[in-house]
Amino acid sequence: VPNVDGEKLKPMIQTQFKAFARLIEYLKGKKKIKGLEFDSWGYLGAIRSLEVTYKGNTYHPHIHALLCFTGDLGDKVHTNTYSYNYKSKKPMLNRLFSEKEILIQKIWKLLITGEKVTLKNINRMQTGYSCMIDKFDDDDYHELFKYMTKSNGSDENDMSMMTYSNFVILYF
Repeated sequence: VPNVDGEKLKPMIQTQFKAFARLIEYLKGKKKIKGLEFDSWGYLGAIRSLEVTYKGNTYHPHIHALLCFTGDLGDKVHTNTYSYNYKSKKPMLNRLFSEKEILIQKIWKLLITGEKVTLKNINRMQTGYSCMIDKFDDDDYHELFKYMTKSNGSDENDMSMMTYSNFVILYF
């Protein structure tokens, strides 16, 4: 989701938690989106972790989640905005997405922006918000949990100290 200033951080986190709960209801089949079926995904469960990075007085709350599925999530063959690394002078392709990932990206954006989640609204969207689904092996669990539980709230490349204002906003 886009960065927010300090007074909008808590409401955005609340929005994200509510959106995540609704997404899980769709995956479980407790809530329906007419024209979409999630049974074949084989949803088993999820763990989520909130991370808030910041730069100056803007904050980037985002969720890291472990979603467990038994079904096939499809081949990664599609590109979109999130497929490219824009840090170099020329954007470099570094990721492809499956149709299911793109669907989750669009549902996530609708949930965060408060729009009604319908197949029509999903289909009219060019791009949702960044969501990635990767398969991983038993050896990957350690890295995943290390990443999901890190306490460093600032950008890894930014070694500046947290200000008192940053601390107060993050604390509350």
